[in-house]
Amino acid sequence: MSAPFWEDLDEFLDEDEFAVPAIFTPLTEASEPFQVVGIFDDAYANPRLGEYEMDTRKPRFICKEVDASNIQRSMRCVIAGENYLVSTVESEGAGLVHVMLEFE
Repeated sequence: MSAPFWEDLDEFLDEDEFAVPAIFTPLTEASEPFQVVGIFDDAYANPRLGEYEMDTRKPRFICKEVDASNIQRSMRCVIAGENYLVSTVESEGAGLVHVMLEFE
């Protein structure tokens, strides 16, 4: 799906503003690692159930859908020196993809 006509995703995902590069390593050794530029979000959550509290982080990488075409579940990803595994890749319908990450 292409980006909406009112949004220039290249300007939105400019590395001089908010975006950072991520290196994805394909599952097959025959393929080379590749870089995708996007926005990294390492959200913190503190859900409660009664008196029980669980501190958790939910990292995700938001990038253009066309750049994410080769990203697959279980791929390794390095962002700012931190290692992650891809858990899911979810299209949000306006030309962007949310790559949900897990800590390796």
